[in-house]
Amino acid sequence: MDNKKILLVLIVVALVIGGGFILKRKNMTQSKSSATVQTGKAGNIKLSADPSGAYNPKEIRVKAGTKVKIEGDQETLTGGMNTVIIDGYNIQKVIAPGDNVIEFVADKKGTFKMYCANGMGNGKLIVE
Repeated sequence: MDNKKILLVLIVVALVIGGGFILKRKNMTQSKSSATVQTGKAGNIKLSADPSGAYNPKEIRVKAGTKVKIEGDQETLTGGMNTVIIDGYNIQKVIAPGDNVIEFVADKKGTFKMYCANGMGNGKLIVE
């Protein structure tokens, strides 16, 4: 009887570990696929951090003159990643509960570095 209980416990543990591994791989795949370029006239962008420590999307592409609205994901933008800095636009915003939106008009053409307070969390804002 004890051997059956031990076997049952081992099977349950294996299923839990296997399920966790599958969910983690699924989340990593979704994170990589969502790191695509965002374009368009409506500059509404959801910004998060991926497990590698980069902003997601890694590249934001908008037309010059677009009013850009970046909504920071408070769940993933933690630690130094919660401070979003965009060179060329004098933007340095701490993403906090109730205050997680960055709004500006993309009126300067070019490629601008986007990073966190620690100089990591790299991304780009491209204004065409």
